[in-house]
Amino acid sequence: MGAHVADREDELVSERTEDVAEPTAPAAAAPPRRRALLEGLPWALFVAALAVAIVFAVLWQGAQASDRRRADVASAAGRFLAALTNFTGQTIDADAARIRSFAAGDFARQVDAFFDQQARDALRSAGARSVGRVRSIFVESIAGDSATVFGVVDESVTNQANPVARTEVLRIEIDMIRTTGGWKVERVNILQSPTEGPFGPSP
Repeated sequence: MGAHVADREDELVSERTEDVAEPTAPAAAAPPRRRALLEGLPWALFVAALAVAIVFAVLWQGAQASDRRRADVASAAGRFLAALTNFTGQTIDADAARIRSFAAGDFARQVDAFFDQQARDALRSAGARSVGRVRSIFVESIAGDSATVFGVVDESVTNQANPVARTEVLRIEIDMIRTTGGWKVERVNILQSPTEGPFGPSP
């Protein structure tokens, strides 16, 4: 009888020991899950870094394109102002053609009218000479295929009646449009006119 009771107690102790040991089994599965999470973390960081790099590249390319477009507009405007304010009576045919090459729309018609044959002959007869130096160019705005530029030019004009050069400061606003041939001048607004023109003092 005593042996039977002892055996029964051993069985109960063994069952209780198994019951206590069972809850520890889930804890053994935790390290593999943590390892999987840690192994996947570098890929998540890589994907996030790649996304940031792509966004940065797109923004940088957009800024570069905008800078190039502003540089193209400023370059065309500067070359136009140099052509507009540098001419002589002896070379006026070629000078007028060079100015005309920058013109489009209404301004092209104005150039044709202002530098017609009669005007060119008068400039030759007067011995007119204009020397311009572009002091500054500022691109005020660019919207699509249109741009507005503000320029400041020092212009010195002489002729046979006035051989001593007098320098004036011209402040000019230019409206430009982008064409298949590049940026062209559509409108010119001289905000400060010179007092001395190629034919002599302005009235």
